[in-house]
Amino acid sequence: MATEPTPSDGHCTVCGRTGRTTLSSLLPGSVIATIKQKHPEWFGDGAVCDDCVDEAKAAEMEALLGETDPEMRELDAQVIDSIRSNTLLSTMNDELVTDINTGEGTLATHVTAAIASWWFPAGIVAAIAAWAIYNIAARPYEPFPLVSLAVVGSFLATLAALEVPFIIRAQRWQRQQAKIAAENDYRLNLKAELEIRYLDEKLDVVLETQARMLETIERLERNTPPFL
Repeated sequence: MATEPTPSDGHCTVCGRTGRTTLSSLLPGSVIATIKQKHPEWFGDGAVCDDCVDEAKAAEMEALLGETDPEMRELDAQVIDSIRSNTLLSTMNDELVTDINTGEGTLATHVTAAIASWWFPAGIVAAIAAWAIYNIAARPYEPFPLVSLAVVGSFLATLAALEVPFIIRAQRWQRQQAKIAAENDYRLNLKAELEIRYLDEKLDVVLETQARMLETIERLERNTPPFL
C-alpha cells in the first residue's frame, strides 16, 4: 500500500530556500491556492518547504476565522502565530501557571480559605467561652463585664470588616484564574480544530493520490504480458 512520503531536504520552488520540503501534489488545494495568491509566479508544482506551507496554512486559517471582537481577535492572532511559526501553544502554560500561582491574590486566597474553615469560628467561640468561664470562676476578676463585652464586640466587628477586602480580592483572583484558564482552553481548542481541518484536507489528497497510483499499477499489470 502506498504511503505519503515524508518531508525531505530539498530546494523549495516557492521561496528558493533549501530545507525540509513536501511535494505540492500532497498539499491540500486550499494551501496551494493560498501560496499561488502570495506568489503568482509559482507554477503550482514541485517541492515546497515547511516554512511556506506553514505561512500558507496561517494565511488560510486567518481568512477562515474572519473578523471577530477585539478580545477574541487577540487570542485568534496568538493561534495563527503559533501555526505560522510551527510552535506549541502548550508552552504558554508555564507562563499562565506562574501568573496564577504568584501575586498578591494568593495571600488573599489563603486568608479567605483560613476564614472559611471551621477552625476560625471555632477558635473565636472557644476564646470567648474561655474568657467567660474564667471571668465567672475568678470573680471579681472583671467588675464591669458589659465594658468587656463591648470591647469584644468591637474587636469582632473590626475583624469582620477586615475580612471583607480579603474575600472580595480572593473572588476577583479566582475570576481571573477562570478567565486565564478559559482563554487557554479556547486557544488550544481552536488550534486543534484548525489543524484537524488541515489534516482532513491533506488526508483526502493523500487518499486520492493513492487511488490514482493503484489505478496506474493495475493498468500496467493488465497491459504487461506475463513472464514465462
